[in-house]
Amino acid sequence: MTTKSTKRALIVSVLSLFICFTMLLGTTYAWFTDSVTSAGNIIKTGTLEVEMHWAKATEDPSSANWQDASAGAIFKHQNWEPGYVEARHIKISNVGSLALKYKLAISPNGEVSELADVIDVYFVDPAVKVETRDSLAALTPVGTLREMIEDPDGAAYGSLLKDEVKTVTIALKMRENAGNEYQNLSIGTSFSVVLMATQDNVEADDLDENYDDIEIPEMHIENIDGVTYGSTIDGDRVMISVDDYTLTTFTVDDKVTVLGTGDGVNDNDRVFGKNAPLTSLTLPEGLTEIKDNALNALPNLTTVNIPSTVKTIGIQSFRTTGMSEVTLPENVETVKLGAFRDMANLTTVTVEGNVAFDNYAFRSCPNLTSIYLLGDDVTFAGGQFATHSDNGDATGITIYVKNATVAARVYAAQTSAYGYEVKILGDAVDGSDAQEVVKATNNTQLDDAIQAGTTTVVLGSGNYIIPDSAQGKTLTIVGNGDTVVATQDDGSYEGCDYSLDGATVTFEGITINTDSTTCTGYARCKGTYNNCTINGTFTLYDNSTFNNCEFNVTGDVYNIWTWGASEATFNNCTFNSDGKAILLYGGSNTKLTLNGCTFNENGGLTDLKAAVEIGDDYGTSFELIVNDTEVNGYEINNKGINTGTTLWGNKNSMPKERLNVVVDGVDVY
Repeated sequence: MTTKSTKRALIVSVLSLFICFTMLLGTTYAWFTDSVTSAGNIIKTGTLEVEMHWAKATEDPSSANWQDASAGAIFKHQNWEPGYVEARHIKISNVGSLALKYKLAISPNGEVSELADVIDVYFVDPAVKVETRDSLAALTPVGTLREMIEDPDGAAYGSLLKDEVKTVTIALKMRENAGNEYQNLSIGTSFSVVLMATQDNVEADDLDENYDDIEIPEMHIENIDGVTYGSTIDGDRVMISVDDYTLTTFTVDDKVTVLGTGDGVNDNDRVFGKNAPLTSLTLPEGLTEIKDNALNALPNLTTVNIPSTVKTIGIQSFRTTGMSEVTLPENVETVKLGAFRDMANLTTVTVEGNVAFDNYAFRSCPNLTSIYLLGDDVTFAGGQFATHSDNGDATGITIYVKNATVAARVYAAQTSAYGYEVKILGDAVDGSDAQEVVKATNNTQLDDAIQAGTTTVVLGSGNYIIPDSAQGKTLTIVGNGDTVVATQDDGSYEGCDYSLDGATVTFEGITINTDSTTCTGYARCKGTYNNCTINGTFTLYDNSTFNNCEFNVTGDVYNIWTWGASEATFNNCTFNSDGKAILLYGGSNTKLTLNGCTFNENGGLTDLKAAVEIGDDYGTSFELIVNDTEVNGYEINNKGINTGTTLWGNKNSMPKERLNVVVDGVDVY
């Protein structure tokens, strides 16, 4: 015999023979004398030789996939909860020439903790199938794990004739009533099932003293990250790893908060075996994370829910699964590298919240046609958001987004080689009335898109000028942070730009550069500016709102002149200048509102100017409303009426009947 187990068993038999011979001399073998000369092997001692194998208790012993007892751990499940059962078949073969007695005992490989007191041990007839806690309902344990470890006499034993094979099933069950005090405990690091064997004529009472053993190594009862399976501890996590790879349906216990153990791209971190036949998986509410590779390589898995409590979906966690639709609930915050890649059946993805996507989330999904991004602040790490060139699938995808900002982010996460169609949903959640978004990478494409009636245009990196085709239109123009638009002088005496004359425009993520001449701006344009940077003086000719914008100017000029705006509102904006920031002045009655703004003076001007200067040449009326605004630098203007503050100046002594100033809810003028 040449197997590893046989070689080990042969060593055992020699040692056992020596022990039996020396300890039982005169009782086990008789010494013969005779007057006849011996010939050949008339006197020959027998041999004691045993083998042991194990198999899953869910298998039929007659056709089980038996494993070498000396190779690897027979119990790999490390997550225990009250009522949990683990069971294995143990096959004992007498391959020696003598009948033997055997006993199965348990030996710890570390310190025994209190957990051993609530683990009951059963030795079961192999005809009884042991899969769940209910399988042991009619059986009585032979003792606790502690009793088996501390008193091997209590273990099961029997006899084996020459060439006989017996199978016994060993089952371990954690008691249903085990309380919270048994969390965070391990039985050493592992323990071993030991086969004790001696020749058959040794009394059972002496069996402990006359044996040698073969061990089944590392039968684990321990926790992962300090938490026992199925239990919860505040601030900690509970994970699951499944050893039975024959399942087609599986429901994860509702105490599990983290699915899997993976940390990085490692195929060995799967919860289920590669290409396992699993078709349906039910995950519990309370689950917060699906770890890297947790469900990787399950092509038959077509039904799986992602609970509303999940926040993180790991690297390649669903790769090559068989789902056709995926819904990411609102609480999902992070989707990592390639989480849903290589899914041949995937057609539709719905993202309900503000997810931060890593690269290649849906790479190489050849049948993917629709992605719905319903959050208003979805972000992307770069690279390829949806797909890759593999299978030529990118051009067949429509990505529905909630707003133009997300649309621009989608385009920014796309390389030039592959294109998606992007549409803004607005209130049309089903996509039926979604508004088309066009990407332009030069001025000609921008002009063509506007002339074609496109209302939302995403501009790539580079420099642009708004074409005259935009006059009178309602438009949203979105940049990617590296998009620069320059105003142009249409040749009028005031030098302003008429390309948006009469238009209503929303700019997002755009840098607007002007030449800082007095009247530079978009003539009669109603504008909303979100997350924009404006370099140079910018004159307003109609109602305008600025949100989270930055204004930069150098020299003896203002950032903003309100000339033609009846309302101008600045929310959370920053003004950087050499000493002049806003001029509230012009031929229109104007309400200027500043909320949460910051004014920074670089210095260098000789004129004494406040952050907001108010002038009067046209008999118009002004209202200045200021809330939670910070002024760094600037001067108290000594011309006109001295306001005593660097926030605002009344340089032309406007009377109170035409000027109202309210600061942080207080009417100061």
